[in-house]
Amino acid sequence: MNKATKIQTTILVIDDQQCNINLLSNMLSKQGYRVLYFTSGQLALEKINN
Repeated sequence: MNKATKIQTTILVIDDQQCNINLLSNMLSKQGYRVLYFTSGQLALEKINN
């Protein structure tokens, strides 16, 4: 599969510590993932359900 046809996988990161979000987002982005992040489960559910 070449890069033109590769589907980008999205990973959801939920953590209340910004340093953890930054670390995970950087690591995952470098691996080619699209990262969505939230600081609480409640906030994530609200955004995803709307």
